[in-house]
Amino acid sequence: MPVLPIPQPGIHDEFSHLLLADTIAHGRVANNTHPMWIHFETFHVNQQPTYASMYYPGQGSVLALGQVVFGHPFWGVWLSVGAMCAAICWMLQAWVPSGWALLGGLLAVMRLATFSYWANTYYGGAVAAIGGALVLGALLRIKRRAHVGDALLMGLGLAILANTRPYESLFFCTPVALVLFRWMFGRDARALQLSIRRVVIPLALVLCVTLLGMGYYFWRVTGSPFRLPYQVNMTTYHMLYFPWQELKPDVEFHHPMLREYYRGAPLAGTYHHARLHPLLWLSLKPLPQIIFFLGPALMLPFFAWIAIRQRRRLARGISRKAQFLLAVCGVTAIGLALPICIPPAHYAAPLTAAIYALVVQAMRYMRLWHYKGQPSGLFLVRAVPV
Repeated sequence: MPVLPIPQPGIHDEFSHLLLADTIAHGRVANNTHPMWIHFETFHVNQQPTYASMYYPGQGSVLALGQVVFGHPFWGVWLSVGAMCAAICWMLQAWVPSGWALLGGLLAVMRLATFSYWANTYYGGAVAAIGGALVLGALLRIKRRAHVGDALLMGLGLAILANTRPYESLFFCTPVALVLFRWMFGRDARALQLSIRRVVIPLALVLCVTLLGMGYYFWRVTGSPFRLPYQVNMTTYHMLYFPWQELKPDVEFHHPMLREYYRGAPLAGTYHHARLHPLLWLSLKPLPQIIFFLGPALMLPFFAWIAIRQRRRLARGISRKAQFLLAVCGVTAIGLALPICIPPAHYAAPLTAAIYALVVQAMRYMRLWHYKGQPSGLFLVRAVPV
């Protein structure tokens, strides 16, 4: 703390999350519209029909927990980051041997939980990463033993994803759902009935409770259980997300700063660049995720993995587990590629556990490499955390 004290919010997204946290901490989900609301209009906050954040309640709830229990929202950030690293380790225990799972969890601690903006701002990212880790960790456990507890944990993960990054999570969960359905309907009738009782029903109950809770939240904030706060903000300011949407320059704004943000040169330039140079724009989109999650050190195992496969012609190809994780990352990347913006790392937060599972798998391959009879791969594996 003497080196990195409790941070002050500096980006409008953070202020919106903190507004939601303070609202929840005071026992509300929305606030009454101020009679002179035009003078208080700001980014990512709805003024009508209620005064509330446009964001989903996941990150705000964690910040509210820190505010109520420990006296400051930032402690909610630290709790979520710690829980994220534990969830990643738990997920990895289902995918790789326990020693490697511990290594993956420690890599997440060093890379994400110390100096990254997830651990030092109010943006979020860790909460959605917890949801993704719970879903992937529960998936393999369900396939092995079809236990009710694992189904409940998957439901909890889906609930977290739905209340943090629902758009990206829709793509993230598609391969998971396909694998789960294939596993269920690939079994005999008796095993299918057992799966319905132990997996489908508990999962459905958690999802029903989640949908009811979200519907109540939407109703209190927007006046309709089917209208999202995000939709209200998009409609109010005619926000653009996709290149096929029409840019309407004649929208009325109450303040010049709002016009500059929603229709100024930065957004207009991004919009036109995405339409005129789509391939170049798509090639830039993975860079924030690669830099944030991996960096040079954690890229090394992937380069070594490719080199080992080319030089030694390993008989086995990529394992089916790794293929599935690559599919999850690939499908989610499609969702990240569609909007006009270059997505920051917290947009890809549901993929966190999958990315570190692939890192650990690549390190396991790298460990096999010998150069002139020396265990060079083992040395590199030990050097990566350093």
